[in-house]
Amino acid sequence: MENDIFCYVCGNKSNLIYRDYPGYVEGTKYHIYNCNNCNTNFIDQSSIDISIYDIIYSQKNVLGYDRYFKYAEKVKTEKDPLKYLALSESMYYPVYRFLKGKKNLKILEVGCGNGYLSYSMNKLGHDVTGIDLSGNAITNAKKNYGNYFVNSSVEDFGKNNNEKYDLIVSTEVIEHVKNPVLFFKELYNLLNKNGTLILTTPDMGFTKNSSIWFTDLPPVHLFWFSYQSFKQICEVNKYKYNFFNYKNYYPKNDNRLVRYLRFRNESIQNPLLNRDGNPIDNYDVSLDYFPRKQFKNILLKFPPVRFITNMFYNLLINKDITLCIMVTKE
Repeated sequence: MENDIFCYVCGNKSNLIYRDYPGYVEGTKYHIYNCNNCNTNFIDQSSIDISIYDIIYSQKNVLGYDRYFKYAEKVKTEKDPLKYLALSESMYYPVYRFLKGKKNLKILEVGCGNGYLSYSMNKLGHDVTGIDLSGNAITNAKKNYGNYFVNSSVEDFGKNNNEKYDLIVSTEVIEHVKNPVLFFKELYNLLNKNGTLILTTPDMGFTKNSSIWFTDLPPVHLFWFSYQSFKQICEVNKYKYNFFNYKNYYPKNDNRLVRYLRFRNESIQNPLLNRDGNPIDNYDVSLDYFPRKQFKNILLKFPPVRFITNMFYNLLINKDITLCIMVTKE
């Protein structure tokens, strides 16, 4: 029965919480499940086509992924590209903080996409390798930055290489993989002794408890994880871990309070690609009427207002849309 599906994280029987949720591609639908034991939401992975990632990385105007192409160009003009990324988006901030003051680390980025984070770490003098499943993404990365990128899954990479790494970085990747527990193990096995794994994903705890799927539409994202999800994986496998604290994070173009309030109200999302794989324009111009646009500009683009608001947010709420776990190999 469709209700009798077991959690891919902890193995417990899970509950069907939403039937026929719209998918990333127009006309597709997915059932959403929740595991009460480890508080993970997910879809059934029995019929997933990963070719959707090559579609996304073959064009520059897919909503949500278009910013990655902007980052890929912008980092080439920045004196400190990693700092630029860290202040642009919270998923890169833990990497920036971890590498501060460190030299000559051997680093693997898993799920490097177009390669701009690997490039930014390489510019700091570290020995970096980036891997990704998408052939299109790796082609873009090599063209932009050089020949230190490999088109591979982490499983195949581990089988074909004897290298171990001081740092493994995987930002916003685990929610895409079919077996997150195995993915954790594969990354852990590639670490040197005392090496560190930095892994980020959208945080289910950033939204209301009743939220169903406030993350990228399935099957681009297969999971929506929580703190409990990662605690379950790490404690069962006896990994030494801690969660990164964003209390000192002051992004350059984001008002964290505004984002938090926006995530109090979930709505069912619309597909982003049509059946031919072309982007659908879902932008609602009514949201940009004059008073709202001006108020938004003050909150986001006027530095003193943004800083003060973020300061109070960090003191009072201190949650982030990104969940970051850091695992050390003993």
